[in-house]
Amino acid sequence: DDSCVVGWSYGGYVSLFAATNTPTQFNCYVSIAGVSDINAILEDTRASETAQMVDNIMVGDRDSEKGKAHLEAISPIASFGKLKRPTLLVHGTGDVVVPDDQSEAFYKAAKEYNLPVELLLLENGTHSLDSNPNRKQAFDRVINFVKANIE
Repeated sequence: DDSCVVGWSYGGYVSLFAATNTPTQFNCYVSIAGVSDINAILEDTRASETAQMVDNIMVGDRDSEKGKAHLEAISPIASFGKLKRPTLLVHGTGDVVVPDDQSEAFYKAAKEYNLPVELLLLENGTHSLDSNPNRKQAFDRVINFVKANIE
């Protein structure tokens, strides 16, 4: 059966995690406003709300060497080289919950190795993509991407 993983926010992280940890299980992967590097987002002053969420779900000290190593190990960017199937990253440049450099860093790393990754940046787009033109552009691209990879 043909299928793709599509996720937004935490779901975007899950999609990227699946893309790098089960790289051939699905036809494609889509991350909308997803986290790719947990340690980097914890140091990003714009993302204090996201850091608080990580603190709420993590057991242990995220500032210890062991904690940092664990967060790196579960960050998709640490395994970007395992990417095998088409992956689309969608991110708003005005996202303060998960800043767009999370998607840009993953994209640049994967693109450098000619891996199947695409990036759609939406000018001034928020985490919710609450501007209708941004949302329409994002959904049109996601729908076309998924259709192209499952038909």
